[in-house]
Amino acid sequence: MGEEKTFDFKHFESLPRNEIVSAAQTYLNRRFPAGSDLQAAQNELISAGAKCARGVGRRGVYYECDYERPAGIPFVTIEWKIILRPDADEKKLLEISVNRALTGL
Repeated sequence: MGEEKTFDFKHFESLPRNEIVSAAQTYLNRRFPAGSDLQAAQNELISAGAKCARGVGRRGVYYECDYERPAGIPFVTIEWKIILRPDADEKKLLEISVNRALTGL
């Protein structure tokens, strides 16, 4: 993974299933530590195929970046949710969390 220059969902999907989320989380935390430019993190995830949208929750403003693809089983998808938590000015990144799950009927 040290050779990866930008986030690539396919790269992480190629890892053993029990390592995917932790590897993606580690990569993003190293690439975009607290204080990094929020827009740069969003742009990288969008370039990888994610769709990002602003939301407001119990913990305040966040940006949810979603990526999904067919799981190879009818009516089932693999869904990624990456949450970017910005500072009060929504310029700098405070925290990233990565989740991945199978969803379907």
